[in-house]
Amino acid sequence: MVDGSDSVDAVGAVSCTNYRRASRVYLPGRVCSEPGCETVLSIYNPEDRCSRHAIVAGSTRRRRNRSLPKAS
Repeated sequence: MVDGSDSVDAVGAVSCTNYRRASRVYLPGRVCSEPGCETVLSIYNPEDRCSRHAIVAGSTRRRRNRSLPKAS
């Protein structure tokens, strides 16, 4: 609680499990492989391209299979 004094109470969280898995990291300083792009990739990005040049699989659009009313 902050009441204007110099002390600050911290809010914390308790883990539900003891399982802790470290995030996979990749080499720092990697650059996007797209010609002309100088974007430095995050150490957490497993791809060789930045998000702007990433090859993304097309999303599938679901359509409802409803029959349309017949025009008279």
